[in-house]
Amino acid sequence: MDSHVSQTIAVTHGRMYAGLTGRLARYPIPRWPWNAPAGTVVLDLGCGWGRWTLAAAAAGCRAVGVDRSLPAVQAARRVARELGRDHAVHFVCADLDHLPFRPGVFDQSIAYGVWQYLPRQGEAALREAINALRPHGVLRLQLPHRGGLRARWFRLLARCGRPRETGVQYWTLAQMRQWAALQPGPPATENNLRLRAEGYFSTNAQWDDRDLLPRRYRCLVAASRLLCGCSRRWPALLALADAVWLEWTIPPAPDHPARFPSTAPASAAKSCAPSAASSAPAG
Repeated sequence: MDSHVSQTIAVTHGRMYAGLTGRLARYPIPRWPWNAPAGTVVLDLGCGWGRWTLAAAAAGCRAVGVDRSLPAVQAARRVARELGRDHAVHFVCADLDHLPFRPGVFDQSIAYGVWQYLPRQGEAALREAINALRPHGVLRLQLPHRGGLRARWFRLLARCGRPRETGVQYWTLAQMRQWAALQPGPPATENNLRLRAEGYFSTNAQWDDRDLLPRRYRCLVAASRLLCGCSRRWPALLALADAVWLEWTIPPAPDHPARFPSTAPASAAKSCAPSAASSAPAG
């Protein structure tokens, strides 16, 4: 096991994985959960050590991971070589606000557990991500939900004197929709934007990692998977999800190759500003 991955697993994957620090039996790489024809070009924003980049490659995609942390990118390259996936993935050390790609290169982009840490609601990174997508490309952002069961629990603990988390942004479902709709560039409407549950009781734990987790967490991961499935049939359950996928299909703009202007407008809608976190760290 790569030492960087093993020693930082609690930071990158959350509190449920804390007991695995220095003790990983395998790399916790999830299955790619979306349909993607062979050769689909995927951009993983804030890739860390590359778990979602490698998941895309295992599904037959051509994948590029970007992260501003050089140690993380170096670890991702080592893991890719170790797993024999280095021919299908490429890792780049770069700032998300200044992606080193020409417009219209990628079919899909994903950012997992990233946007809540970006300044100014990630506006600059969003422009860059959308410009890198082809017409009808799909951008997927995993966002922490302020109304989730876990978030509610930790807000209750905070009222009882537990220290609050700082530096992480949480969104309500309405704020997620408003934030996308009010961005400059391609419009986000009910026809090309949707929200779906990604997880309950945690903002990071994956069903495919259940064999790695302590027994006390496996039941929570199983319950999360069940609730995610039920939320597709009963959408009201989305209101209790702790992590939400914002899926945005970007419409074409034939009048200009870059679908976002080079700079964001000075005014920002305060009504869709995400809340400062009042719950515990990711997990």
